[in-house]
Amino acid sequence: MNNLISKIVSRHLNAGIPSQSSEDVVKGLTKRLDSWLNGLLTKEQYDLEMAWGNWIPELTFETWKTEIKIPQIDTNSTEDQIEISFTIPSVGDRSLEEIREEIISDLKTYLQNVGWFAKNVSSRHNRVTIVSEPRYGKRLEISEPLYHTTNVENLESIQRKGLVPRSRHLKEDYEYWGNQVARKYPKRIYLSLDLPSAQKMQEMLQTAETWASAGGDPEAFYYGQGDTPDYVLLKIDPDQLKPGTKFYVDPDYPEGVYTYTPIPASAIEVVNLD
Repeated sequence: MNNLISKIVSRHLNAGIPSQSSEDVVKGLTKRLDSWLNGLLTKEQYDLEMAWGNWIPELTFETWKTEIKIPQIDTNSTEDQIEISFTIPSVGDRSLEEIREEIISDLKTYLQNVGWFAKNVSSRHNRVTIVSEPRYGKRLEISEPLYHTTNVENLESIQRKGLVPRSRHLKEDYEYWGNQVARKYPKRIYLSLDLPSAQKMQEMLQTAETWASAGGDPEAFYYGQGDTPDYVLLKIDPDQLKPGTKFYVDPDYPEGVYTYTPIPASAIEVVNLD
């Protein structure tokens, strides 16, 4: 039964169901956050803090919540991206980490249910920022060749099996200027719209891997102590793709698109730049 449910859910998520508008999703996220943050601040907590003598006597329960404890929820949205930031108020004896993970998990579930996903979650102490995008973005009709760049170690497998959608992510939990950051994307294939864009992407990926192999040490990276991997460029023939293959604009990469459909080996050709 569980396997059947999983197959139904998977089929539903990959059916290309339109995502809700960013305006509606922002309203939904804000409503859930308001409920969460208000729910954390109980009358018992207010009475306890008043008993400590930390606040002026004229401060009522409602003004204590809205003016002292509940921060402004900041949002910045476009048609294909939403950034929402909020601060978790200090409450009782529950750990900040526990509350933060519950709220983040709830918001991720909400996003998934409305056709979006959280691609970037960062936190610094009690401040949290979530960046999300639609699972299915703007459609783009493709008639010209596309390009894909990959580590040369993957070439043999690609020439046998073709390109298969994979999840793209950075290290799920790493320190970046004091922030805990997690980035993850659905299983997709990312492609460039032209050869120059693909070459730029290749340079960026190689630089990122070199930086990582140098341990993220700027001095080691500068003096060439990181290992630069070999990459290869692949050309995709749109006439050889499976019927019904759809492409969507990548909001993080204007010169690129993504697809959820596997690309057969017969549609792939190694680009020779010599």
